[in-house]
Amino acid sequence: MHSKSSLPLFWLCYGEFGRCTAVYGTPTMFIDMLGHEEYPSFDYSSIHSGIVAGAPCPVTLCSRLVNELGMKNLQVCYGTTETSPV
Repeated sequence: MHSKSSLPLFWLCYGEFGRCTAVYGTPTMFIDMLGHEEYPSFDYSSIHSGIVAGAPCPVTLCSRLVNELGMKNLQVCYGTTETSPV
């Protein structure tokens, strides 16, 4: 279920009006952004890279970030919590 808060809308607006070239966040944040009803109406052409961290990122989400948001230089990062079982 997607969040109905204004935070995903803030990130959508910032991506367009702030002309971000890189975006970082958690998988949940990106899922909320991509699922927001106003997502298709924004311009993401300035974005070319991103970092996803804080939780495992599903392959389907990574694909959407690369193909829909243009994050050609996408990095999925893991911290000590995620790598502790290794």
